[in-house]
Amino acid sequence: MIGIIILSAVFLLILLCLFLPIRVFLDYREELFWKVKFAFFPIRTSVSSGKAQEQAKEPQKTEKEKKDTLFQKLIKQKGASECLQILFSFMRKVLKKIKRLLKHITFHKICFDLQVGDPDAAQTAILYGEVCAAAYPVFSFLDQASNVRYKEISIAPDYDHPGIKPKFSAVVTTRLFFLLVAALGIGIAFLSFRKQVKNDE
Repeated sequence: MIGIIILSAVFLLILLCLFLPIRVFLDYREELFWKVKFAFFPIRTSVSSGKAQEQAKEPQKTEKEKKDTLFQKLIKQKGASECLQILFSFMRKVLKKIKRLLKHITFHKICFDLQVGDPDAAQTAILYGEVCAAAYPVFSFLDQASNVRYKEISIAPDYDHPGIKPKFSAVVTTRLFFLLVAALGIGIAFLSFRKQVKNDE
């Protein structure tokens, strides 16, 4: 009898934890920073600073020895324009997959800034148009499917500095249960996407 009471208490405690509020702060400006507040317990983790400390201890690697990220590999394989279109297409598929969960997620703030450039001014204008066509439908879908209280989206051509310079920040609140289910769906989709990229190499 006591065992059943203990098991029931543990089950109720886990159930309670699953429906406690969780707030996530994300910020990406060349390096990723994130902070999580679960109920009344703040958890702060800076991914970038940890990596910086590890890199400081290791001997400096040459450009050839450095391993490209998935994003860098895509740019080399497909080019900047097609790479961004593929990524925004992937984001849209993921959002559609978790569309029902988005109703339980509140975006207090979404700020996205992207500067795109190419050595050729004409190509910069073309790249800008293609990126806008791929990106804005994604944020429009997110705005319609979820509760977005503040949104600031900026995509601009940069004729002076070629390359892709993304900046992103967001504040998200949901319940732990919905976050875990969404994370599972996103994780499965990302593994499939990563496998597809490797097969294209």
